[in-house]
Amino acid sequence: HDSWLVRVTRLVALSQKYHSTVGGALHAAQRLHSSLSNDLNGVKKIEERMHLHHEELIIAYAQRCQQLHEARQQFQAQQEQVSERSGQLSELAEAISRLQYDRDSAGDIHNGSKVLGHVKSAILNLNRELKRMEIQIALGRNRLMKRELEVKNSLDRRT
Repeated sequence: HDSWLVRVTRLVALSQKYHSTVGGALHAAQRLHSSLSNDLNGVKKIEERMHLHHEELIIAYAQRCQQLHEARQQFQAQQEQVSERSGQLSELAEAISRLQYDRDSAGDIHNGSKVLGHVKSAILNLNRELKRMEIQIALGRNRLMKRELEVKNSLDRRT
């Protein structure tokens, strides 16, 4: 049997081994705790960035929706313009076909236009002649009134 001193010495040695092992484990636990704290802080920062990125994505999505809405409105306005132009083109095509149909009578229209030009010229000439006659009549009336006054004055002098 081992002596009491040998047992105590072994116990102290075991205790020191245990103490150093527990100390090492405690130190390792502290390092693990520090590492986990750093990791947790890193995760929080990542979460914050993800949250900000998520908000940015929501804003970007809303902007894209607005742009899409505006583009859709522009497209509808352009479609309306195309429809309007199409109607105008149809009207123009009808007018062109009427002009082509009327082209055959263009000579008659041209001749009629010449005749109307001559008639207009004759009317203007007659109008000028009427103005001259009116002036002559007015001058004649003035001479007549002047002569009447002269006659009246001479009659008044005799009486």
